[in-house]
Amino acid sequence: MGISYGMPIFIAAHKLNRAFPLRAPLSSAMLWTDKEPLMEKQIHSLGDLFKQLGLESDPVAIARFCVEHAPLPDQTKLANAPFWSVQQSQFLCESVRDDADWAAVVDQLDLLLRSKPAP
Repeated sequence: MGISYGMPIFIAAHKLNRAFPLRAPLSSAMLWTDKEPLMEKQIHSLGDLFKQLGLESDPVAIARFCVEHAPLPDQTKLANAPFWSVQQSQFLCESVRDDADWAAVVDQLDLLLRSKPAP
């Protein structure tokens, strides 16, 4: 199982005067049979994750969050970033550790926060 990454997508946050580049998965996961690939849909969206974390979840707010907090240093795990509350950090850690329904979108957020915003 793996994630394929396609062309860069730019989240343009109006009033931020910057575009935030990211690589979006073409599919959340791909399972192969002997005939053709079967697509497994991602259950939760990035907006759903932000709601779950108690954060604003509209596209502009998500872009603003990413611009304000990226890039996350390579040596820092997403769940250990200093801007999370204890509860948020615990949720992120458990989601990845337990390979929960949230794991794919948590990984997506991790990638977003490791990208450098465009000038």
